[in-house]
Amino acid sequence: MLDWLTATERFVEIGDGQALANLLKSAIPSGVELRDNLGSRPLRNQLNKAAEAIESISLALNVTRPIETMKSATQLEETLKQAALSFDQRAKPFSLLVERVIKEYGQFALEDPTDKAALAENLWLQLQMINWYIQRDRVVQAVTLAREWLISVLVLRFGELMFDPKKGRKPVEDTINNAVEKGRSSPRPITPSRCDEQFAALPEADELVKVWSKMTELRNDIAHVGMNLNPQTALKLKQTAVSLYPQLEKLGQQLLPHRTTTE
Repeated sequence: MLDWLTATERFVEIGDGQALANLLKSAIPSGVELRDNLGSRPLRNQLNKAAEAIESISLALNVTRPIETMKSATQLEETLKQAALSFDQRAKPFSLLVERVIKEYGQFALEDPTDKAALAENLWLQLQMINWYIQRDRVVQAVTLAREWLISVLVLRFGELMFDPKKGRKPVEDTINNAVEKGRSSPRPITPSRCDEQFAALPEADELVKVWSKMTELRNDIAHVGMNLNPQTALKLKQTAVSLYPQLEKLGQQLLPHRTTTE
């Protein structure tokens, strides 16, 4: 029981599901059992699918893939519920813990996050994910996602293409970079973007410029892994990320459509 409890705790607390997946795989009937008892084959399939679902969402969170995380969370919940009887038979300790896993990762579940009608909810879930990373000291993932989230919010607001880097996201990134340059005492030459007027008309434009500037500085410091003359300490990076989250939350409330689903 202790092994199952420890592995489940690790998965829930920091998102590392490998130990839990390994325990589920170890519960799969042996080759002899599968040969002699055909009724054990569904157990093998369900336990293997459960292990793979845990590995999938764990890896997606590790490499900061929010869309994949949402799809994996949906699949995880379905798979674990379908495997309930198998847990009772072969992984009894986990049957007592499975609801905790479903509750933790069900918060990120969205069946079709790239569907146009789901984009606003997608971005609300990404905001939750940023906070989830911060709470677990996963600063690199939090900052990486937060930077793209800010662009995504404006892409949705301006009606651009969410998943087209050149035709949809670049014009938005260009326009916020343009706004940052315009506020400098010695701005660099800028390339006008078709979104410049829309951005300037936003009541939140000044706040966006401030947050974007801080976010860019933070992301760059992290990306250069401290190989510069004045790198921030790891603690300072975390503190900056923590301090930025309430500002992101506020911008979400101001710029995103209100949520139509409950957490």
